[in-house]
Amino acid sequence: MAEQEPTRGFVTMSGNNQTKFLALHTPGYIVAKQTVLTDVFEMTNFKPVCRLVKGDQVRAIGFPRKEAISGLVRVKAITVGNKKAGESGEFVGYVTVEGNQNSVYLQPTDKLTFPEDIEAEQKEAEMQKKMEEEEAAAMQMANGGASSSSAASAGGASKEVIEVIDVEMEDAPSSTTGSS
Repeated sequence: MAEQEPTRGFVTMSGNNQTKFLALHTPGYIVAKQTVLTDVFEMTNFKPVCRLVKGDQVRAIGFPRKEAISGLVRVKAITVGNKKAGESGEFVGYVTVEGNQNSVYLQPTDKLTFPEDIEAEQKEAEMQKKMEEEEAAAMQMANGGASSSSAASAGGASKEVIEVIDVEMEDAPSSTTGSS
């Protein structure tokens, strides 16, 4: 019997009303019970890559499979935001999702917190705070001026504030109407 070639085709990701039919799914997990990321899938002759403690995050880069000898459900994963990785990036290896006695080592999650996201949120918060401080200082100046001590607390550095009370302008158009 002749072997059939795989069928190829196209699929619609989203409809014309932005209805999503398909979405990229990279399952994330949060460590629920201390475990180890190992260099090989099998639980024999492995080397620990890194210890995972409760609260650590990993992103699956494969599908969970049952390891035949131990009966553990394991998945290939990469750590997310692991401080122990340092400049080398993240750790990659195999980790147990569920033990052979139904012990849960990894809890699935829809939201992983990436270090870049944390940095972006911190920068956004700093910018927001700075804008609020500048706005408060401007409002204070608009409402009758500010002393140098209040300007220092609002904007950080001491600045001299000058309030203009009366101005005489030369060659200014007259506000009165009449003939010359």
